[in-house]
Amino acid sequence: MSPRRIGVLAGHELRMLRGDVFALVILLVMPLIVMSLVKPMFGLALRQQGAPAGNGAAGAVPGEALMFGMFVVMFGGFAFYRDHQWFVWERLRTTRLTPAELVVGKSLPILAMSAGQLAVLFALSVPLFGLRVAPGDVPALLAAVAATAAMITSIAVALAAVCRSVQQFSSIGNLVSLAVAGAGGGLVPTSLLPGWAQAVAPATPAYWAIKAFREIFLGRVGWTGVWLPVAVLAGIAAVLTALAVLRFDAAETKVSWS
Repeated sequence: MSPRRIGVLAGHELRMLRGDVFALVILLVMPLIVMSLVKPMFGLALRQQGAPAGNGAAGAVPGEALMFGMFVVMFGGFAFYRDHQWFVWERLRTTRLTPAELVVGKSLPILAMSAGQLAVLFALSVPLFGLRVAPGDVPALLAAVAATAAMITSIAVALAAVCRSVQQFSSIGNLVSLAVAGAGGGLVPTSLLPGWAQAVAPATPAYWAIKAFREIFLGRVGWTGVWLPVAVLAGIAAVLTALAVLRFDAAETKVSWS
């Protein structure tokens, strides 16, 4: 694969995503508003679990960051269908870009958007909500952010590889995103979910991402408590990426918006 060709495609995609003001509102403004509303609830739930008295930011911030971060699946995945609508895909196929380079070039901006969204929300939550991050936990936090962003990116690419039309992608993508984030503790703490949902929660990638972030923000763990969630997220990302590569067909025509 050519890093130069991938870089040119990825740079173009980043410029397209950067100009989407609606995405900025959904990914950054809305979660900050919801965090301010649900912080007391998460604080109460954490205290019931034996956590030290706090303001609830350690639960609310990662939960809502993941909840709205799953929308990156939609914003990123739409790029595949947009190119078919604008008749750009066929032009890309006439270039020296290989199918693998097309997938990587499309995926890197999604990865950057996801990691950037999480990093910005966490940084803003320090002054806004009193979120605490110990300096020694920063490397573990960066690893958790990278693994979470990779997981979200893999979901977007896998769905884009499987879904032939943008309507299919939108319907399945929204359902998967909401189900994964909701069951994983994005809407409410997992301890407040029904029994059956608590049992299902560990099967969702959002559960492991939220668990890693929450434990870091509570100051409970360093690398020893983060390696398992990070490994689970990385494994999910690897499996979904492999499936996407096997299923992806550059010659397949995607049905976009009419």
